[in-house]
Formats: sequence, structure tokens, C-alpha cells
Amino acid sequence: MKRSAEEVLGSDYELYLQGTEYNNMQTVTYSGMLGCNVRVGQEDNLFDARGVPYKSNAEQVQKVRQIFDALCIDIATPEEARKRLGTKGKKNQKF
Repeated sequence: MKRSAEEVLGSDYELYLQGTEYNNMQTVTYSGMLGCNVRVGQEDNLFDARGVPYKSNAEQVQKVRQIFDALCIDIATPEEARKRLGTKGKKNQKF
């Protein structure tokens, strides 16, 4: 998918990938190794393993952080991610 996007769009695109269910971390890890953007959260995946639910979105983020740190994969700061996505962040919202 990444190679096809590059052939069609060149470098002017942002590719975000996510996994669902039990292969979520495998998909996210492989995507990070390819240089893709990733996302995790309980809206996509509730379980770490069969019968072992994640306690929070933060737990999934921490797990991805551990994996990426071990593989020397750079991670955007929240500010960098907001800038790339064009979002304001919670403290700058007006509602």
C-alpha cells in the first residue's frame, strides 16, 4: 500500500495505519518500521491478548512507545502531531 501511494502521489501524502483486534500491535509495529504514521486506541482495539483488556488508551500508547523506542523508531510529540494533523489540542478548543 505504501509503495502504491508513493507511485501515485509521490511524497505528498500522509499514510496512517492501524490494526484491530489481537494483531493490532503487530500491524502498528510493522507500519512504524515502514515509516508510516500509526494510531492506537480503544475505539479500534479493546484487548491486549485474549481475555486481557487494555485499561486505557494511554496503556496502548505506552506499549507502542516501548516497542518503537526499542526499535529506534522516532515518535512525534503531541505538539508535532497536532501541527501535522492541523488540530488545536484540548487547551486551545473554544467549546
